[in-house]
Amino acid sequence: MILSEATLRSETFQTLYNLIDANKPVGWTVLSAYPTANPIFPCIIINSANIEFDKLVLHGGTRERIITVLVEAFAKANQGKGKIDEALDNIDNTIITNQNSLFTTYGLDFQTIDASNQDVFIENDQRINTGALIVEFKFG
Repeated sequence: MILSEATLRSETFQTLYNLIDANKPVGWTVLSAYPTANPIFPCIIINSANIEFDKLVLHGGTRERIITVLVEAFAKANQGKGKIDEALDNIDNTIITNQNSLFTTYGLDFQTIDASNQDVFIENDQRINTGALIVEFKFG
């Protein structure tokens, strides 16, 4: 089922959420927002898709959409930074392994994965390691 332009943001989110959740490392939880009320670690957060709708092909072709999705990983610092690498490597591998299916089934043409630096912050007296990936697709 090729995604619909009218619901592209929500369908892209749901497609990536389902894919990453089905292939996540053992012991990880996939969520749609950072768990502030009842923290669950380690966790992977799939953020809403950001869609750039303004790309026009001047030679009369179809419109092109650029979709980016920020995917974050959080783990307690006592689990080590390797725990973040475990999640980010898994997400990289999952998307690269499934890029053909993402295109033929959903119309999401994988472009790049950009990794950010890992960081640490304190939340409720706990040190939390974090890392992120920005996944980019073309659509249309």
